[in-house]
Amino acid sequence: MKRIITIALSAIATIAVSAKEKNPVEKICEKIYSAIPSLPRLDEKTKAYAGNGHVSYSHNANLDAIFFAKDSTDYKNKKVLNKMISIVKHDLDPLMKLSEGNEHFESHSDDADTIKYSICLSNGPVIPQEQKMGNITVIGPDDDETVTFNYTRNIRNYQYRGHSEFVSLSYNKNEFLPNKTNQKFDKLAYLEKITPVLKHKDIKSWDFNWSYDKAYYDQYNNSYNKEDIDMFYFLKGDEAGGKAIGTIYFIPKENKELAETVLASLDDLTLDYTEKNPNQDYRYNYNMKDWMMRYTEGIGHNIKEMLITNMHSQSSTYVFYGISSQGYYVAIADTENNFCIPQKWYALKRFINGKKEYIPGYKKGETEPLLFPSIPK
Repeated sequence: MKRIITIALSAIATIAVSAKEKNPVEKICEKIYSAIPSLPRLDEKTKAYAGNGHVSYSHNANLDAIFFAKDSTDYKNKKVLNKMISIVKHDLDPLMKLSEGNEHFESHSDDADTIKYSICLSNGPVIPQEQKMGNITVIGPDDDETVTFNYTRNIRNYQYRGHSEFVSLSYNKNEFLPNKTNQKFDKLAYLEKITPVLKHKDIKSWDFNWSYDKAYYDQYNNSYNKEDIDMFYFLKGDEAGGKAIGTIYFIPKENKELAETVLASLDDLTLDYTEKNPNQDYRYNYNMKDWMMRYTEGIGHNIKEMLITNMHSQSSTYVFYGISSQGYYVAIADTENNFCIPQKWYALKRFINGKKEYIPGYKKGETEPLLFPSIPK
C-alpha cells in the first residue's frame, strides 16, 4: 500500500527538467558517497537569480563536517578523511589540464598540512578577477566557472573548531541569459505546482503567525533571557520588525518513505519552475532531501532553507524544511521585512511579540526529545 502511495505521489512530480551536465564537485561527491556508503551528505547546491539576466550556481561540500558526527572517533574520521582527499585529488589533477587557468599548492610537515586548488574551467565575458590568498592566487567566480579545494591541518584549527582539519570543496558558475528583464517571483503560479504534493491524506497542516515589532526586538536583544527565539533572519536589516504568516505541513516520522518522496518531489518541481522562469527573483537551495533525512545522525540543522523569493522587496515568500524527533515539516511563509523563527516553531500557531499559542495537545513544559502531540485533522 505504501508503495502504491509513493508511486502515485511521484507521478505528480513527473516533469521534464532540462538535462544539465553534472559539475565536477557533483561528480566528486558521488564518488565519495559511493566509496564511503555510511558517510552522511556533506554538500549543498544553490541557484539564484542575481538580476539583469545573471543566474549564479554554487555547489559547496564542507567535508570536515564528519568531525561533528555523533559517536565518531578520530581514528575512523582520519581514515575517512584521507580517502576523501585522495578522491578529490584524483579528479582535480586531470581537470587542471583542461582548464583555462589554475593554481595548485601543497605543503606537508609533522605539524601542518596544506593542499589548495584553484581551477578556472572557463572565462566569462569579463576578465576574471584574481585575489591573493596566502600562497595561492584564487580566481574569482564573478564571470567564470571555477572549482576550488582547500585542506589545512594545524593546531590553530583545533583551537577554533574543536578539530585540526578544515576541508572545503566548491564549484561556482555564472550564466548570462539573453533576456535581461527582472521579474517578481510569481508565488501563485509556483504554489499551483507544489501544493498537490502536500495535499496527501497522511500530511497534516496548520496555519501559523510569527510576528514581532521593533520594540520587541530591541527589548529582546538587550535582555539576557534568550529563550524565545531560535534565530532572526535580517533580510531587510534590523531597523524594522517582521512577520511570517503561512502554513506548516507535517509528516510523522514513521512515514519516512512518504517524507522522502514529498521532499524529492518539491525539489523537482521547484527546479523545473526556476528553469522555466529564469528571470524571476529567487534564491533556491536544492537537493535538500538527503540533508533533512540525515539530521538524526547529528550533522546539520533542524531547519533548512529551500527557497526564498523576491529578496529585494519588503514582502517575500520563504519555504523551509524542518525536522524534529517526531517527524518532518515543510513550511511556506509570506514574510514582511525581517522575521524570526521561534523556539519550538514546530508547535507554535501564534508567536506575537513573545506571546505564544501552541497547537492543541502540546505541553508547554516538555523537554527534548519532544513527544509530538497528535495533530487534529
